[in-house]
Amino acid sequence: MPIAFALLAGVMAYTLWPSDESRPVPASERAELGLMTGLPIYWADGADLATLLDENAELPWVRQVLEQRYDLRPVDSFVSEEREGAVLEGLERLLIVQPRGISPAGNVALDDWVQDGGRLLYVIDPMLTGEYAAPLGDPRHPSVIGIVPPVLPRWGVIMETREENSDNAPQIIDTPVGPLPVAIAGRLTKRQSGIGNCTIEASGLIARCQVGEGQVTVLADAALFEARDGGEQEADIILALADYALR
Repeated sequence: MPIAFALLAGVMAYTLWPSDESRPVPASERAELGLMTGLPIYWADGADLATLLDENAELPWVRQVLEQRYDLRPVDSFVSEEREGAVLEGLERLLIVQPRGISPAGNVALDDWVQDGGRLLYVIDPMLTGEYAAPLGDPRHPSVIGIVPPVLPRWGVIMETREENSDNAPQIIDTPVGPLPVAIAGRLTKRQSGIGNCTIEASGLIARCQVGEGQVTVLADAALFEARDGGEQEADIILALADYALR
């Protein structure tokens, strides 16, 4: 997303971001964070088996940033063949970014986990705009169209299409964690019959819901996570967003 991040750099020219030299946390003190995603966040885009086995292979920048604060645990499914919901047992925090899909049993397990006190950051994009090594139709290519799972409206969040998406022009939207670059973003609204107590922020880009004992934060755009490279400013935004949603 070079255009979006060029815009972001312009915003940063008059927005002061704190420089936190102590940002990396010792490995023994890092909180565990589950990660489910169809984007090349944990492994590099187009990584083959040799790359996956290479301990010296360069890791995606988003993973490097998150691992300054968190011990990442990749998650492919929320249910196990042995015990429903066992995958999420012991986790307090979870990040979901443009997943390939969540099964009905997975939605139930996720709902139970949140209501029991889990803290979730769910990033869903109505239409990805990044470029990827694998062609469309290849199983390794991310899900271009975000699939809204039924658990989101159950909690009280609906994602709609923004009218201003028609020209696909990148934008910067002010949020509680600072200016976020977005491309074809969704607009979040409240569903009055949801079980959660939700508030909508940042012109519908972010929703925050108290669900049972847990907390859900939904971000309706993944442009930040699609960026090929990230610098100090983007790292600050990633960590601020994680802190905002997962603390």
